[in-house]
Amino acid sequence: MEGAGYDPARDTISALAASGAAGFWVMTGAFLGLGACHLVTAWGLRAARPAGRLALAGGVVALVVALFPVPLSGGSMRHGSAAAAGFALLAAWPVLAVVPDGPAPWALRPVPAVAVTTAMTLGAGWFLVETERHGTAGIAERSVTFLQALWPLVVVASCLLHRQRADAAA
Repeated sequence: MEGAGYDPARDTISALAASGAAGFWVMTGAFLGLGACHLVTAWGLRAARPAGRLALAGGVVALVVALFPVPLSGGSMRHGSAAAAGFALLAAWPVLAVVPDGPAPWALRPVPAVAVTTAMTLGAGWFLVETERHGTAGIAERSVTFLQALWPLVVVASCLLHRQRADAAA
């Protein structure tokens, strides 16, 4: 919808939701839907520790990102601050959700959680570097946001499999 002026390798996802962008309503809707999904997942993920669920619910920051779109040119401190808060909360939630004792679903164990948090943190660092050097920020951002969107699904699937195995063993 943005045409040839938009380069997905260099331009950010937020540019698609910029005030006045051709398809801003599509990305704004996606941000709103994503924030709602993080909230619902955090609410229903009873196997995770409360701190992790709270950090995942912090993904509701996507709603704030949608409320403060970037301008067509330049930056926005409110948008950038909300996006940074969202990146931080979504990177921290896997480790905060770890179940420290007893049998836990695979994705709520320390090793996978630390690996995913590390990957998200490194990805956010990569995004910052690419943004600063005017490089492939779009690729870096999409890599991180893909992992941030995928990991809740992996955790939920892990919890469902764990519960099925526990029910079968009983």
